[in-house]
Amino acid sequence: LIFDLSLTVKDLIMNVLSLFDGISVGQYTLNKLGFNVENYYASEIDTYAQSITKYNYPNTKFLGDVTKVTMKDTPIDILIGGSPCQGFSFIGNKLNFEDERSKLFFEFVRLLEETNPKYFFLENVVMSKDSIQVISDALGVNPYKVNSRDYSAQNRPRLYWTNLPFKGQENTNTQVVEDILDEDATFSHTYPNFLDLKWGEETRKSRLKYSDEKARTLTATMWKGQISTFVRNRDEQVHRLTPTECERLQGLPTNYTAKGITVDDKEVKISNTQRYKSLGNSWNAPTIENFFSHI
Repeated sequence: LIFDLSLTVKDLIMNVLSLFDGISVGQYTLNKLGFNVENYYASEIDTYAQSITKYNYPNTKFLGDVTKVTMKDTPIDILIGGSPCQGFSFIGNKLNFEDERSKLFFEFVRLLEETNPKYFFLENVVMSKDSIQVISDALGVNPYKVNSRDYSAQNRPRLYWTNLPFKGQENTNTQVVEDILDEDATFSHTYPNFLDLKWGEETRKSRLKYSDEKARTLTATMWKGQISTFVRNRDEQVHRLTPTECERLQGLPTNYTAKGITVDDKEVKISNTQRYKSLGNSWNAPTIENFFSHI
């Protein structure tokens, strides 16, 4: 066999199918790594997430509702996705596969069988052993448990099922919250009232992370104001994380989520509420990059 060692990732033309695409962090990562993505098909029903993706990647081919997607006659090189996690999460009602959102995982399985790609990649939250086993049996691989604290300034433990090799991070990322703060970030001695409420035996205020630590996991509901929304410094002053700071915690460029393109091709500003939501649902880009670099 003769191999052309001059070939690089830029010579690999790829067709990508992304389910539950969100704000297209998979596309961002593949582009950052230099892959030649000829077609990026995205199934996503959230209009704000679609709008953000369209602004950053106008050539994205949107497919809409995953239950209506069929790709039988379309060659796909890699299938990626992060199916809705609410039914799996230890934080939620833990309904597992009885939850309509969690059942969408089986759409990933359906399209995996339909497209038979060379690679697949599925992300989800840490969940019960029984749920893990169902997913592992369906995909034929066991998950890697990876915490994005090793790649960024955010604690974000997740499970990844993939046939891509993964060797882990040799040197743990040393970034902390204060490394990603906006230049004009301010701290105040005035705390929101809800932080004085009890969480078990402690107040919520006492559970805030310090700015010289890793941040808590960003969530889709942090726009409401949660302990994950705030950090404190060693002078016990509080700071509310901004959308741009949350972008950096997810390893994304500043203002990645600031603008969108509507269905009638108008540029719009994305509200902070929708930015927080989309970033809480997002993948952590540096973590994904570690996996995709092995393609």
